[in-house]
This record gives sequence, structure tokens and C-alpha cells, in this order.
Amino acid sequence: MFGKHFELNEQTMHIVEEIGRHMPGGFFIYQTAGNEELLYANHVVLNIYGCETLDEFKALTGYTFKGMVHPEDYAEISASIAEQIGGNDDHIDYVEYRIVRRDG
Repeated sequence: MFGKHFELNEQTMHIVEEIGRHMPGGFFIYQTAGNEELLYANHVVLNIYGCETLDEFKALTGYTFKGMVHPEDYAEISASIAEQIGGNDDHIDYVEYRIVRRDG
């Protein structure tokens, strides 16, 4: 979706942050290429993972999507995302997965 309808850059990141502050649930954006680095995660995501600060969350997950998913689930989740994204023009997917919180 990004790049086609909305360019994510320094000027637009404040819009994403504002949206993320008001969402009732977890919201994050990551690059699908390379190491799947996170570009943004709202405070609710940090809370879900038992983290109080962004630094704690980065230490726990490596600030990557792969680091957010329980290691036993990653291959299946990754394949599901690729299949869903390949099947629609908006590049949107929906998956549920286990996590490992900071407190175990």
C-alpha cells in the first residue's frame, strides 16, 4: 500500500504517529524486504510485548517483524503473509501469531 497510495517518509511519519496514538489496538509498519525492519510501532504494541519503552521493545525484538513472532510460528506466518499479499493489490494481510513477551 505504501508507495502506491501513501509515501512513508520524514514528512509523513508524523501522520502515522498521530494515527497510531489514537488506535485502540496494536499497529505497526515494517519493510517486507531484507530483514523485515520495523518502521513504526505504536505504544499499544509495546504494551502487548510487556515493554515500557521503545528501547526495551527494540532489545526484545531486534525491531524486526521476525523478532515479533514466536520462533516456532515464523515460517508459517511468513508464508501466509506472502500468499495474502500476492493475492491482492493493496498488499494487506491478516495473521494471528504467538509472541514471546519481555516477561517470558
